[in-house]
Amino acid sequence: MEQEIVIYSQATASFCVLNGTAGFIWDSLDEALSETQIARRICDKYDRVEISEAKADVRDTIARMLELEIVTREKESTPS
Repeated sequence: MEQEIVIYSQATASFCVLNGTAGFIWDSLDEALSETQIARRICDKYDRVEISEAKADVRDTIARMLELEIVTREKESTPS
């Protein structure tokens, strides 16, 4: 059984419970991986997951995390 991750968002003063796959995506965000790289790791970890399905799940999960304000996008630095 996979463990869930509970996250508290100070921005919204709410808790969010991540299932195993969302938790895996959450952990992968620390490594600054692309959505495709995270999707490939999901395919490696879970049997019978197609890359197209994994990419959609990663994209949807990150969009939901942004919506819930538990993650933010890094601003791209501009060369000076």
